[in-house]
Amino acid sequence: MAQNLILASLSRPLTHVGAANSFFIGQTVTDLGDIAALTGADTISTLYNSANAQWQGTISPAAIPTGTGQYVVAEGVTVPTDLAASYDCRRSSSIVGKGTLQQAISTNNSGAPIGGGNDSRWCLYVPSEDKNQAVYAFEYSSTDAADVNAGNNIQVLLDNITGRMPNYSGNLGPVCDGTAANDLLNDTLSIFAKGCILTWETPITSGDAILVGPGV
Repeated sequence: MAQNLILASLSRPLTHVGAANSFFIGQTVTDLGDIAALTGADTISTLYNSANAQWQGTISPAAIPTGTGQYVVAEGVTVPTDLAASYDCRRSSSIVGKGTLQQAISTNNSGAPIGGGNDSRWCLYVPSEDKNQAVYAFEYSSTDAADVNAGNNIQVLLDNITGRMPNYSGNLGPVCDGTAANDLLNDTLSIFAKGCILTWETPITSGDAILVGPGV
């Protein structure tokens, strides 16, 4: 089981995100379609490779998803082919429409700044039933802006994002019961193990959304 949350390098912020398959269904390589070839984006599984994202710690190997429809572009890691390319969105093996990579939510990407002081923002990206991407976001005032694993930060995440998400376990997704043991640290049930993408932004990230992962 993962022990804590860790950040990717501050020089590797998330810039774009997209979902190739529309829900938690245990995708095969074929089910992921043409998104990688058309856009050049990486799967989140690739970004959990510490050599790529330069994690500030070690990712729990057991929590890295083996099949996920989520794709990401991180600055300094991915060399995109075409950010505007339209790729096939699928449900299982069926093509249900087209999608494009979306800008990740951050002060630098969206022009929507977080507040001053120690204000911070969590964003959790999940593959949506509506063909592409759903995002749960929450901005809050932190008592420790420098520590993504501070107790108050984690409780805010559980109370305001994972705790109010649907229980997706019936769709091979995360349990989302509002507990750190299941939502964040479980190597098979957590948001990370199921292929969701989590970012954190605060003044020390200089307006960028930094990837968060399960650490050992």
